[in-house]
This record gives sequence, C-alpha cells and structure tokens, in this order.
Amino acid sequence: MNRFVIVIQIVLLSWVACLGHAQDTKQEHTYVDLKLPSGTLWATCNIGANNPWEIGNHFLWGETVPIEEKDSSGYLWGQKGNYIKYGEVDNKMILDKEDDAASVLWGGKWRMPTNEELEELKKHCFCLTVRNYKRSGVGGQIFISKRNGKKIFLPVDGLFGNYWTASLCQDCQSDCVHYHHFVSKIHFERGEARTYPVQFTCRFREVRCLIRPVMSKDK
Repeated sequence: MNRFVIVIQIVLLSWVACLGHAQDTKQEHTYVDLKLPSGTLWATCNIGANNPWEIGNHFLWGETVPIEEKDSSGYLWGQKGNYIKYGEVDNKMILDKEDDAASVLWGGKWRMPTNEELEELKKHCFCLTVRNYKRSGVGGQIFISKRNGKKIFLPVDGLFGNYWTASLCQDCQSDCVHYHHFVSKIHFERGEARTYPVQFTCRFREVRCLIRPVMSKDK
C-alpha cells in the first residue's frame, strides 16, 4: 500500500471520528416528549447533572453561573426592594435569553420553563412521589404523561425540590410590596411512593434553586 493511500485512510478515519464526536455533542442533552399540548419537550436531567437522579447545580434567579462557583459579590440584579432589572423597574416578566441559565449553558433551543409550562406539566401528567428512584437512594417527583405514558423525574435536594421558572410571579400574596419580584418554582416534599400534590409557590430571587431545561418542539 503506497503512502498516498495510507494518508487518505488516516484523513478519512479522522473525519469519521470528528463526525462521531459532533453527534455526541449534539445529543449531549436528551429530552422526553410527553405529548403536551404546547409541544414543550422536557430535559431528562437538571443543569449540572448527568443522570435524572442527580441534583446538579443551584442558581439564583436570572444568574447563569452556579451559586457554588460565584464570588461573594452578592446577587447580580440588586437587593430585595431595589432590583435593577425585571419587574416594575422595566416591566419585564420573563428572563431575557442572556440571563437564562439553560440558554446560556446548554445553548441551542434550550431554555428555562415558564410558569405556564409548569402548570401544563401538572395538568397533563400524573404526579408520583418516590423515595428511592431506581435504587439511586434519591427521592423526588415523577411526572407521568396522561397522553403517552412517558415520564420525567425531578429529584429533591434534601427534603425539598425547588426549581426555577423563567417567570416572575404576578399574583403572589406577601408582605413584600414588590410581589412581582417573587419567582415561580416547583416545590416537592419527599414522602412515601404515592400520589402527592405538586405545590406551586414563590420565593425571592436570591434563593438557591435547581433548573430543569425545556425546549419548544419544531413545528
């Protein structure tokens, strides 16, 4: 075999290897199609996790760097009652793409879910609380689609599972004057393997929460 043929083979093998790597990168983050009316596709893992039962990273709302990796400069968008972005200061109620951790860290069409998408998840899925998901030792909430039986699992962190949405709360009742400064999240309590009501509540932006990305289905 002459040198020219050997060189061509090496180039082809390298090209195939690069193609395979590109495909792996493209499929790095997987999703489940629960056949929801909006077509929203839910990721199988949290940001910072490699498996559905792993907690992943914590974030303050509207920040794209995990809280464990941040410096001690405080919350990016100011202090409670004196925020410099989102809410009544600019009438923005949904995170911009550049402040959406899922969009920034995962890229592509990934983003954080809106409050409406969480309500849709709750409405069109059966919710089951489990203590030991697939013998991982981790508890959490399984959402089982009423439409096709497929499911996603959202793990709890300790006793609770708190997940950010991209939406500010517009109708929260609290002592805080700027009630729209609260952010919707999912709140899970660990319990026995049984149906458990999913609670949607609110928290100040500076609270550490997890993120489960979504993407819109191509039409």
